[in-house]
Amino acid sequence: YLIDQIKLPSGFTLRGLDDSTVFKKQHWTTTKLTSTTQDGLRMSMLIDANYDKTQSDTTWGLQDFTLKEFVLDGNAVHQILYDISDLGEETNNAAVGFPNSHFVKIKDMKIRNSSGPAIFAEGSLNFSMTGTSVVDGMETERYGTPCILMSDSENTTVSTCFFRNYPGALDFTTGKVFAMTGSVIRNCGAGIQIYG
Repeated sequence: YLIDQIKLPSGFTLRGLDDSTVFKKQHWTTTKLTSTTQDGLRMSMLIDANYDKTQSDTTWGLQDFTLKEFVLDGNAVHQILYDISDLGEETNNAAVGFPNSHFVKIKDMKIRNSSGPAIFAEGSLNFSMTGTSVVDGMETERYGTPCILMSDSENTTVSTCFFRNYPGALDFTTGKVFAMTGSVIRNCGAGIQIYG
């Protein structure tokens, strides 16, 4: 399926048929280029249906949601990379944009070819990721874009996952209660950032 952006409701599961279900970013998508409400997640393929950057973050945030068993392909070589230095928002290029989410699970997914962070879920609570492969992010040394951006989160668990080929690390800084087991990180910046 070629997609631009899917807005997801809370209390829902989006499930595929493993490698038989592929969501691929539409070529050269620019529909959210000037959107004020989408600022911060303009290029994200999956976002909260209530996300609105012009409103307080207490009014939005995905809750009780599960992603499982499909491939999410960011089609990075056929996308516009929003200039991080001008916008100050590297998250605009994230494949999955779930900031301020509560009780979200990502299970048995394959996320590949993202032009920014694979997952942006800053400020999340009770977020878990299991059996997921995150590979081949943006191919540039100009930006140190993290593989995962989940700073300021609480109760985060990552188990039996595989991360490879991103210019930046997995960023879990200034979070509370973080557990990672049985996972592999290869060629992702400095590896894991968990200080603070």
